[in-house]
Amino acid sequence: MKDYDFIVIGAGINGLALGALLSKDGARVLVLEKSREIGGRAWVQEREGFQVDYGMHLVRFGRESALAGICADLDHPLEFHNVESTYLVADGSQLEIPARGASQSMNMFAGDLSLDELKRVSLKAWMDEKGMGRRIRRLFTATSATLNVNPFVERSSVGELLLNLKKVGESEVGAAYPVGGWQPIFRLFQDWVGKNGEVRTAAPVESIVVQGGRIVGVRTREGNISAERVVSSIPCQGLFNILDEKLCPPVFVAKCRGFRPTAGIVLDYGISGTISEGRNLWCLWEPLSYGFFSSNFEPRLAPPNRQILTWFYPLEKFQVEDKEAARGFEAKLEKEIFSLFPALPERIKWRRSLFLPVVDGAEVSVDQIQEDRPGSTVPGLDNLFLVGDSVGGEGAGGDIGHNSVRQCYSVITGKKI
Repeated sequence: MKDYDFIVIGAGINGLALGALLSKDGARVLVLEKSREIGGRAWVQEREGFQVDYGMHLVRFGRESALAGICADLDHPLEFHNVESTYLVADGSQLEIPARGASQSMNMFAGDLSLDELKRVSLKAWMDEKGMGRRIRRLFTATSATLNVNPFVERSSVGELLLNLKKVGESEVGAAYPVGGWQPIFRLFQDWVGKNGEVRTAAPVESIVVQGGRIVGVRTREGNISAERVVSSIPCQGLFNILDEKLCPPVFVAKCRGFRPTAGIVLDYGISGTISEGRNLWCLWEPLSYGFFSSNFEPRLAPPNRQILTWFYPLEKFQVEDKEAARGFEAKLEKEIFSLFPALPERIKWRRSLFLPVVDGAEVSVDQIQEDRPGSTVPGLDNLFLVGDSVGGEGAGGDIGHNSVRQCYSVITGKKI
């Protein structure tokens, strides 16, 4: 008998979510995480009484999101605080962008092409073809930055953006923050896995073990662990660090290795007093970036009379990895944040900067649309599965990963969430 029915590699939110669903079905599940903390790129840090997310983690579509569906299936319906207003700050003025209004505006311009046909069309080419003026270009570029997590209009997919905006219109929610924050969600997943298995931290997987063309488990520094099936939740670019690439078709290997992730700089501030009220999303035009006060959405994230401000500046991966250049981008961003919130510099209790070469596993762009990304299965290995934000789930950013959980669960079990 195998040690486990499933081994899930990686205790990020998607690996844990899939493990929880499988455990609820009665499967014996082991989740292995190389870090000492669960959460992966959605890890929550405790700092001086604050609960600080590892970057910006809003949930697109709120109650209509894939994450909400997963939690409901685990007998834990989620509640959300919706973004009330989004403001684009440009040329010394603030323009409110209603999510539903952006959806309606873009769909007016869609024209005769289907959304699938528009997936290979860049936002820049589309705006050029429509002869759009500066104001509307800024609106759509900022929408691409926040919704597609892609400010690079020369490659951002207008079809994918329109699909996401269509869902915004249907759900009437652009983005939301979970009531209680992210820690209760991680505890929910971890508790479900623990009913029939366990989550082990500080337990890196050295390799996926294959015998006779079939996955039989994984190798860790403590030895081999056997399983009927293995699921990798790490970004697909890293799959062949633990799997012999000769076992898979070269085209599949090249696809996984070649995916371009989203990247960027995150600035977090623990603040004394109140700098800004309201559940708003702020978008700077220069530099094109966005942020929010997470404690305005969920006050329990900060001590009384304190706030958390988190800001994300999407960049190219090579810009983040160039330390000198990245520090320059950081200084430019902070200058503009301080200009927007002049009281902030005197109220900072602590500050954190993150230089993240991988924010999401796959950037949503004309050469990386949903159909291009790997699916839930690995060619030639019928008991190895993939889940995460570099897999073929629909949407953009984090919701790609949440949708991939539903997709992978359905492939494995034949059931839908």
